[in-house]
Formats: sequence, structure tokens, C-alpha cells
Amino acid sequence: MKKEKNEKKKKITYIITLIVLVLVIIGVSYAAFQFTGEGTKENVITAGSLKLTLEETNIITLANVYPMTDEEAGSSGNLSNTFTLENTGSIPVTYELYLDDASVTGTRLDDKFIKYSMSKTGSSTGTVAPTYLTNRLIDSGTLPASGSITYNLKVWVTTEIDGDIGGQSWSAKLRVEAEQSQK
Repeated sequence: MKKEKNEKKKKITYIITLIVLVLVIIGVSYAAFQFTGEGTKENVITAGSLKLTLEETNIITLANVYPMTDEEAGSSGNLSNTFTLENTGSIPVTYELYLDDASVTGTRLDDKFIKYSMSKTGSSTGTVAPTYLTNRLIDSGTLPASGSITYNLKVWVTTEIDGDIGGQSWSAKLRVEAEQSQK
């Protein structure tokens, strides 16, 4: 009887060990294929023959600024952010460009008070008229092999505010998601 109990305990121990081992293998495999990193200047994504380079001038920050009309924001004197998205690979790339929250000191200004406009030149050209930042997605498209797009992005606080925004700030960082197209 004692021998049966020992055998049963051994089986339970083996099963528990096997389950723990499987969980560890799954965890290590997930960690090996999951990557998250914060950049300060340049982000490069490489997969096979795909290489996207996103060079940004800095984190986009609005602090101690006055609200502006669309016309004031569009003037050449208003600061803009210029960056380039480049495909140095040999396969076209479908991409989405986002403005993600970046940390701020103090109170964060609500996105509903933020507007942006953008122009792009290169493999794809066009403009985005002044629009509210209601969605983090600011551009998407397909970038051909050896193609590049240079963006000029302007972000400002709208005059259509409903209260005092003193002491509040807003900050965002560019993020790109991309997929290789089928050959």
C-alpha cells in the first residue's frame, strides 16, 4: 500500500514537472519573439529584405504654448517636425504611422484639444488638412521597394478649448507598423 502511494506521488510529481517545463518553454519562446524598445532618435525595423528606417527629429511636445487657429499653425514660422520613412528593401511595404502618447510632467492635455496637419513628399505625396487628433493613426499606405517619404508634421493646441489649459502639456512619439507585401 505504501508502495502504491509512493508510485502515485511520483506520477503526480512527473506530471507537475512536465507542466511547469512546458510553461517555461512557452514563456521563453514568447519572450524571444517579443520585442519592445524605446528609441531616442532612430528606429530601424529589419525583416528579411525589408528595412524601414524612421528618423525623427525629436519627441513632439506641446508645453507652455498658446492655442492657435489653423491659419496661425500653418504659417511657416510655426515649428514643424520633419522625418523620413524609408524602405531600403527589395519588396513593397504596407505601413501605418501613429502618434503614441509620450510621458509628460504634470497634467496631460486632452487629445480633443490637439490638431495636426501634414505634408509628405517622395514616393508618395500629399497633404492632410488641419484635423483633430481623434485617432492615433496619422497616415498609411504602401511604400515601394527603395522608396522613401519625407513628412512635415505640425501639431498645435486648437483655439476651440473649453477652459483653462494652463500648466497642461501634451507629448507624443512616432510609431510605425509595417508588413511586407506579397511578391
